[in-house]
Amino acid sequence: MSANQALFIPELLLEVFRSIERGGADEPNSHSNASAKATLSRCVLVCKAWEELATDVLWQSIPSALYLLNILGPMTFLQDPEDQENPGWVFVDTIPNPDLVHRFDRLRGRILTLTHFDNMALGGYPSTIAKAAILFVMSALAKLPNSGEVYLLPRVRRVTWESLRPSLVSPLTYMVAPSTTHLSIHPWPMFWVSQLDSEQESVACGALLRTMMAIPCRLETFHFTYGGGGSMPQRLEEDMVHFLSAQRSLESAGLYFPLTAAIIEGLGASGHTLRSLETSIQLGETEFEIIKISDLIGTSFPRLENLSLRLLDSMIPGFSMSSFNSLLKLNSLRDFTIRSTNPISPLQAHQIEAMGKGWPVLERLVLEAWPLEPSDAVAPISILSALAQHLGHSLTHLYIDMRCLDVPLPEARGDVRFTRLRSLDIGRSSKIAMGSERAVANYLGSLCPKNLKITNSFRRMVWPPIEPINLQPEGWDEVARILNERPEHLSESREMGRVTL
Repeated sequence: MSANQALFIPELLLEVFRSIERGGADEPNSHSNASAKATLSRCVLVCKAWEELATDVLWQSIPSALYLLNILGPMTFLQDPEDQENPGWVFVDTIPNPDLVHRFDRLRGRILTLTHFDNMALGGYPSTIAKAAILFVMSALAKLPNSGEVYLLPRVRRVTWESLRPSLVSPLTYMVAPSTTHLSIHPWPMFWVSQLDSEQESVACGALLRTMMAIPCRLETFHFTYGGGGSMPQRLEEDMVHFLSAQRSLESAGLYFPLTAAIIEGLGASGHTLRSLETSIQLGETEFEIIKISDLIGTSFPRLENLSLRLLDSMIPGFSMSSFNSLLKLNSLRDFTIRSTNPISPLQAHQIEAMGKGWPVLERLVLEAWPLEPSDAVAPISILSALAQHLGHSLTHLYIDMRCLDVPLPEARGDVRFTRLRSLDIGRSSKIAMGSERAVANYLGSLCPKNLKITNSFRRMVWPPIEPINLQPEGWDEVARILNERPEHLSESREMGRVTL
């Protein structure tokens, strides 16, 4: 077979076009994505044999609903005559062109992924779609032969819609179809919350959720952002509970607002399918709320594998990991993350032992505290020995604040070490006493694999170093330098359980 003949094999062509698309898929609004789209557009024009396959790939994912709407004719940005408060894009023509409608109809069925970001209020290129434009499109589609029940995107699977105001999200309800399995709605970014009318916007969010319930889609992923972390008004919470209760097969939920018992009860409709949960807990003056929510999560979602909690507005000076004991029921947990603006009490050996028994397959443990002032209430670096003993067989990523103010460090046992750890993030409050850097490097070398990467959440990777830097917290620069200075000693001494640099 000649090279020219190979270029007309459908399976080969499809893989080539998908490879071009993957080159820009990670960043929908980036230059690489625009370049990939331009390349695919040229492929469409090569010949008839390429046209259909290249068009399929070109239109399977679009970074804005406006890409599709513009096919129906020229549009202009102005005030919606029916809603003077919310401007948006409308069509210039009042009567749709039949040829353009048929082309629009052919392309809309190819779209599988839609990402739309309304950035009008940021001063960027406006992307708000007026309701009149949507009604124009739906009216044109309704006149097609055998139109039946019309969904604007009949095959779309993934929909992500971001807007600075929930009142501007209404076009989203026309973009979702029964085929949709992944839905992300982010109508209220954190930095804009202070300039919005809370009551008006919460009403708009509730209306959106009630409308979405009428679409018979089977969601597997649902992400929703409300406000800057504040509690939901009661009516909106009720709408959210009803919406979640209607979902029976969610596998991943990102609820970026404070979790309540009612929300957990609604989410419990997907209790036996939910694998990933990312959410927040609104704290008070005691740890009771943590204990209550943890107990409900541990009881309601037995198959959870990924749990990420953000603790908000705590008046607790510090809290203990023992507050999360109920989560130890989640024997399938692989990823556990806590982010807090308050210090987390240092881990104790008995708590780590309980983690090892309750979470036998845990791969990622992140205990990230962002107090206003760095705290000295952190675990000694020797806690790594307990982590290696009880979780060393499974952990691949560890984020923890540690201190090394006392030497010598404990002797490492040959049978106690991390076998899979690839990344150690030393956190914000980690400190090493001056003069103990070499002892710390020896200790890490005896516990950790030789390909371990030490990272810091505030700086770039430091071991191996990419460039000369002054890493904070103090002391870890020198540890990284020692570990990188003579790496051959790390591999030669590995079997002895100790490293001498």
